[in-house]
Amino acid sequence: MSTLIAFERCLCILWPLRAQRIIQTRTTAVIIFIGHVLIFAGHYLIATRWEVVCMFDPLIMQTTDAFFSSEFYLNNKSLVDLFDGIIFGILLPGIYVAAIIVSTVVTVYKLRQMAEWRQQSSSANSSSGGTGSTNNASKDVTLTRMLIGTSCLFIACTTPPLIFHAFLPFVPELSLHGKYYNTYYLLINMQQMFTYINASVNFFVYYFFGTKFRHSVQAMFCKARLEAKMLAKKSAIDLSTNVSTVSRTFTKISDTD
Repeated sequence: MSTLIAFERCLCILWPLRAQRIIQTRTTAVIIFIGHVLIFAGHYLIATRWEVVCMFDPLIMQTTDAFFSSEFYLNNKSLVDLFDGIIFGILLPGIYVAAIIVSTVVTVYKLRQMAEWRQQSSSANSSSGGTGSTNNASKDVTLTRMLIGTSCLFIACTTPPLIFHAFLPFVPELSLHGKYYNTYYLLINMQQMFTYINASVNFFVYYFFGTKFRHSVQAMFCKARLEAKMLAKKSAIDLSTNVSTVSRTFTKISDTD
């Protein structure tokens, strides 16, 4: 998804009119669907590598999980290792990082060219006193910072797992049943943590650098708070109405008595 977004931004900056024809909503939806199906299918194949057994240790009086190689993995070791170590560990992350670096560099370079051209045009017409070009230049700067921020975040979170998987074939003992089991388990958890960081921090990057996104989020929460206040006010009015109704009822009963 990050690679697709970076590529789409690059096309929109390079060829704004062609990008609308090349990257349509239907085309993007088809690409996302096919990509997710293939990626999930590959990860499902990798997940069949292990069998987990719950075991009770009478010495420490605790239950632990033990991992064993599945029969499917033992019969198809070369195929699973190809997907786990080469395709999903090195090939795809390497393509993602390279594509994002190229797309970001091209996009930033083109944005700077546009900003310089706009600045030269505004200086030629400075006697008019307009501020439109200045606003556009500030928007270009903000967009450039956001692109660099999201791209650097993705590269920083993807490169360590890529290096980790690249070293695995050269260190056979760095495995779940090898000599360096604890190090392997720690690196696997760090890899997952990098994935979570990359998926969650983008929201804050878009919030602080994307004006439209920030205004939409603020409007959404302000609307929610307004609805909550209106609901609380309505509940208070209904409560006071019910209390007054009950009070009048008791008054009529007491008068009758």
